[in-house]
Amino acid sequence: MFAKLLSPLDTLTRALQGPDATLHTVNVLSESARASIADIRNNLDGIVADAVQLATISDINTEPVEKRVRKVSRRINIGNNETTLSPLDELKKEM
Repeated sequence: MFAKLLSPLDTLTRALQGPDATLHTVNVLSESARASIADIRNNLDGIVADAVQLATISDINTEPVEKRVRKVSRRINIGNNETTLSPLDELKKEM
């Protein structure tokens, strides 16, 4: 996933830092990077499935670890308004 994400951004940063950077080139590369990131965001389930498959092939544990529930102070605990997400949904939120 990081290779798919960072490759267009690396191309863009190299073009921005290059001595022959033109406004047109930078504009085209930034639009391409934006489209690539939007595609990753829309296809997050497929990317997570690819990562799980690669981890399984590499014999890496893919069981998600649940976060412990945060203890809320009694003084401010009017009600438990926090929602709990599954580990996969938590990963998607962080991405």
